[in-house]
Amino acid sequence: AWADAQVKTLIVPAGYPYEYAPYPVNRSWKRASALVAINPLGMAGIPQFAVPRENLDSEIYQILHKSSFEAVHTKKGYVTTSSFKHWFENSFLPFLHKLRTEHNYDGPAVMIMDNYDPHLLALSQINLQNENLIIHPLVAHTSEQCQPLDIGVFSITKQFDSNYHVNTSLSKQTNQIIKIYHSLSQACSTKNCASAFRAIGIRTKFENVNGVEREVVYLDITKCIKIRGYQISHIQQLIENNMPLTPNQQFIWQNQKL
Repeated sequence: AWADAQVKTLIVPAGYPYEYAPYPVNRSWKRASALVAINPLGMAGIPQFAVPRENLDSEIYQILHKSSFEAVHTKKGYVTTSSFKHWFENSFLPFLHKLRTEHNYDGPAVMIMDNYDPHLLALSQINLQNENLIIHPLVAHTSEQCQPLDIGVFSITKQFDSNYHVNTSLSKQTNQIIKIYHSLSQACSTKNCASAFRAIGIRTKFENVNGVEREVVYLDITKCIKIRGYQISHIQQLIENNMPLTPNQQFIWQNQKL
């Protein structure tokens, strides 16, 4: 159930009735957390690693270039309000400004993110209106079907993560950071990221705006192929059983029949 769990072979009685056989895992060691933004093209800016130690082992710079990630010290190795604000101002916003310049675009941008209080508190201290940035927090305990990165990126990240071979010549913290960094880098291909957003109906199309061809993002709920409640077979079953439909389900059904 955990991305960092090791594969173990357990001996159980022949009549063991359950599908899983849980075993104890020691999680008393210090952890490292990663903070990353991802768009349909891949990672948006560099990832931040929150670590409980005040200093990194210099060995890590022989493997990862210093400019490719950010490391901050937090007491428990979790992302905090201050560390999130630091990453947002020093990694995400510069990346957003760079994109705006490259595409000559100063219109609204949307960030879909979790509903974690420290993150929202950090954003309340930033002038988002000045950045023309709309924050769309996911409702707490939202199904993973509605979360694009859970669908097409993080599940793949966990596969790469579980295949990582620990380098015994490096410290535990260095191995942690390298494992997460490489797992994310491999999973965040343009193909995987674009597919993840498309799976929940976030798509793009090209439009001619004042003689300039631009790629425009839009939401099409009829294309939410990973959300079970929005699949035609599920809606049809609800109708056959005289069950009520949500407004979105009604919209999908009506447009599917046309």
